[in-house]
Amino acid sequence: MENIWCVFDGKTDHNKTLVVQDYDYACGESDCTAFGTGATCDHLSFIEKVSYGYNMLYQMSNQDQRKCNLLGSTITTNIPSTSDCDFPIEILTVEVVDGESTLTKRY
Repeated sequence: MENIWCVFDGKTDHNKTLVVQDYDYACGESDCTAFGTGATCDHLSFIEKVSYGYNMLYQMSNQDQRKCNLLGSTITTNIPSTSDCDFPIEILTVEVVDGESTLTKRY
């Protein structure tokens, strides 16, 4: 997979209420725990938080283009991470094959 992220474009002409709804959806379907009090990303601006939420949904969906179809979302190859908050990439599903068994486990 390429090093790509799904981020919020930061344009001010978007309906903020709808952006917040999409952000809430993205965080509800992924992992935005990095925003907790004292966590590494709790200082991000509104635009950065929305970008982080959009990106987490996108990455946890194995960079499925359909998951970067939120209000104001865009695909970028520019690293959106800040000096103390990493925006993850390439969160892949791991499959483990059990010896000679054809059974696999997903994590």
